[in-house]
Amino acid sequence: MKKKYLLLFILYSITSTLSAQILAPAQGGEHIFETTSCISDSERNKVELQLQKNILQLKGEGILNDELLKNAVVSFDWPLRKTANLDFNSYYAISNYVDQDQSNGLLDYNCDARTYNGHKGTDIFSWPFSWYMYDNDLVEIIAAAPGTIVAKNEGEFDQQCALDNTATANYVVVQHSDGSLAYYLHMKQGSVTTKALGQTVAVGEYLGVIASSGYSNGPHLHFEVRDNLGNIIDPYQGGCNSLNTQTWWTAQQPNRVPTLNTLLTHSAPPVIDCPAANESPNLSDCFSANDTVYLALYFRDETSGAATNLRIRRPDNSIWANWTHNSNNTYNSSYWYWPAPLPAGGPYGVWKFEADFDGQTYVREFTYHDGTTPNCLSCASVDLSITFDGAPTQTSWEITDAAGGTVASSGGNVYGAGSANSNLGLPDISCLPDGCYDLTFFDAGNDGMCPRRTTTVLTGINIATLGLGGVFNGTPRLAQTCGDYTLTDANGTVLASGGGRFGTSETSNFCISGGIAALVQPNNDWNVKSNNKVIDLQILPNLVVDEMTVIYSLEEMVDAELHIIDINGKTLQQHTQNAGGTQEIRLSVNELASGFYFLQLVSGNTIVTKKFVKQ
Repeated sequence: MKKKYLLLFILYSITSTLSAQILAPAQGGEHIFETTSCISDSERNKVELQLQKNILQLKGEGILNDELLKNAVVSFDWPLRKTANLDFNSYYAISNYVDQDQSNGLLDYNCDARTYNGHKGTDIFSWPFSWYMYDNDLVEIIAAAPGTIVAKNEGEFDQQCALDNTATANYVVVQHSDGSLAYYLHMKQGSVTTKALGQTVAVGEYLGVIASSGYSNGPHLHFEVRDNLGNIIDPYQGGCNSLNTQTWWTAQQPNRVPTLNTLLTHSAPPVIDCPAANESPNLSDCFSANDTVYLALYFRDETSGAATNLRIRRPDNSIWANWTHNSNNTYNSSYWYWPAPLPAGGPYGVWKFEADFDGQTYVREFTYHDGTTPNCLSCASVDLSITFDGAPTQTSWEITDAAGGTVASSGGNVYGAGSANSNLGLPDISCLPDGCYDLTFFDAGNDGMCPRRTTTVLTGINIATLGLGGVFNGTPRLAQTCGDYTLTDANGTVLASGGGRFGTSETSNFCISGGIAALVQPNNDWNVKSNNKVIDLQILPNLVVDEMTVIYSLEEMVDAELHIIDINGKTLQQHTQNAGGTQEIRLSVNELASGFYFLQLVSGNTIVTKKFVKQ
C-alpha cells in the first residue's frame, strides 16, 4: 500500500479579532495512501500453506473440530484500539475496502472505487503521524471476535517504506466458531501475542501493534475475512457487495465518518514521511517569547462543504484570533496548519486552540512563557534519601542528563563527619524535564558506602576487624552498617536506589515522564562488539509480560550464561547455555514485579547487557 503526499496550498477567508496578517493562509492538504497491493502473491501463498498445515495439525490434536462449527453466528467489533497514552480524539483512517469487481475495474461495497484491483481485505492505517504511533506502541491490534489462533508469524522487519515482494509480514490468523478466518497482517516486530498456536483469544484481546511489516510501505492493518470454505467475505453490507448479503460488524459504521482525529500545536511545520526517521511531528505545547506556534487539524473523511470554526484564546479566555476552515473537497485523510507568531510581551500563561467541528468543540492547550521563568515542559520534583556509613565526608553524588550535563549534585564532599543520614529535597531540580538521567554516587575512600574492612593482628591481643565490630586492644567496638540511597518521585515511586560496597562509584539510570517514573523502552540494537567477539543479542517482545524470547549469537562455539538482574544489581535468575553459535531460548519472568531489569550475557571475559521492561 504505497503512500504519497499531496500538498495543497489554498487561500481561505480568515476572520480575526486582530490583523489578518497574524495567520497566514492554510498549508497542508490531502494525505494519500496510494491504491496498490499490500500482500504479494508469494507472501499470500506462504501464509496459506502454513495455515492449511496448522489447521490439519490442530484437528489432529482435537483442538479444532468441524462438528462444533455448525450454526454459529460471528460478528466483529473494531479490530484496533488506541492506548491510554494517546490523547488523540481518533487514530486511524481507511484507505481501501474489498474490491467487488472481479475484472480489472474497481468497486467497493458502497458502489465507489475506494479500493485497489483485487484487494481482498480492509486497509486501516494509523493517522496522523503513523511512525510516531509506531515508535510509541500507541495503536494496538485486537481480536475482532473470539476464536482460536491457527497461524502467527513474528520476527520480521517492520519499517517497510518500499514494496518488497520478498518480505513477510508479522501476523496472526484467528479461526472463529463458524470456521471463518480473520487475518491480521503487518504487525510490529516483537509485538505479536505470546499466545501459542491452538490457544484461544477473547474479543478485544491484544494481538499486536500496528506497523509496516511484509509487503507494505506504511503502518496499517490489513484485516481480511474468509468463510469456512475459504471464500472472501466483505464485512460491510452495501448496495454493491456481491460477496455476502449481511454485515459482519456488530455495529457497522457509515461509509464515511467525518472525524477530527486531533488538533495539535507544533514548533515547526509538521513533516509526514516514511520511515520514522523521515517523519517530524515537531509536537510542542511549550512556547516562549517571539516563537511561532503552528496550529494544525488532522481529519479522517473530511467532506466537501464542511466548516470548522477555529479560535485562539488568551489565558484570560478572551479571543485573540478566530477564523473558519472551509472544506472544498472530500478526502480519506487530510491535514491543515496555520503558522501564528505569538504576540511580543504576552500575555503569558496557558492559551487554548479550539475547533468547532460536527457539533463538538475540541481544545488543545499550550503554554506561552517569557523565557525567564521555569519552562512549561512536563517536569518532576524528586527526593533523595541517603543513609551514610561511618565516613559521610567521602560520599558525593550527581545527576546527569542524556547529554552528560549535570542537572544536580552534592557539590563535592559536603557532608559532615557527624551526619547519620540526610533526607534532601532538591530545589535546584524541582522541575526536572521529562527524559532519562543517570544518578551517580562517588566514594573517595574506594569502598562504596560501607565501612572499610581491615584486619589487624597484634601479638597477644585479640584480632580487630574495623567496621565489622570486634575487640581492639581489649575494647569492644560496635559493627558499622553499610549506607544506601533512594531517589523517589512525587508519588513515592523509587526511581533509583543503591549503596553498599561499590568501590569508587556506581550509576543508576532512571526516566521520568509527566512528573512520574516512566518505564524505559529496551534497547534491542544488535551487533555489540566486545573483546574482539561479535555478539548479537536481542530481547523479544519490546515489553515483556510473562515470557521473553532471547536470541543471541556468539562468534565462537563457547558456553554462555544469562543473568537477569534488577536495578540494584541483584541477580534474580541465572541460566547456563551449553552451546555457542546462534541460540534462541524462552525465559519465564512472570514472577518479576513490573519495572525495568537487565539481561546480562556472560561468555568467557565477554559481557553484554541489555535493558528490558517487565509489564
